[in-house]
Amino acid sequence: MLFVSPDVFSQDISGSYRWWVDDGESSFVIDLSPKNSIRGSIPTSFKGEHCGVYFEGKRMDCSYEEYSIALHKVFENVFS
Repeated sequence: MLFVSPDVFSQDISGSYRWWVDDGESSFVIDLSPKNSIRGSIPTSFKGEHCGVYFEGKRMDCSYEEYSIALHKVFENVFS
């Protein structure tokens, strides 16, 4: 008998993602962490926060004390 876990084909995308626009005035950050993960397994759902800073800090769009991102794996390399 062969048992294959769905986690075998999962990927862990948790972490911090940052990028800046070439003009030096804008940046964006996304922090993702596993949602309801089981120790020793690869997570399939993630929660996260975002923060965008534009025009040298004159405009900001950030989540505050709550999660603004919810991702769930649909297929390999596909999240909704």
